Amino acid sequence: MNTLTALINTASATNTARFAAQRGIFFDSMSDMIVKLNAEGLATQQNDGERVLVSNKVWMTRHGVATPVNTSNL
Repeated sequence: MNTLTALINTASATNTARFAAQRGIFFDSMSDMIVKLNAEGLATQQNDGERVLVSNKVWMTRHGVATPVNTSNL
């Protein structure tokens, strides 16, 4: 499993925010982050320039903060 995938799965499974920087992952921009996510086979949707929905599991900010999707309101 790749590092970004593990970060996203952990954030989703534990329902807590995770930080890419703590794993040594940094992004130059939102497009750089999306390229890296797609390279790991993760789907991205709803990019608003500040955050993007990743594989319907977490919202990830352009700074690399992965916050789980709140499914209780669906």
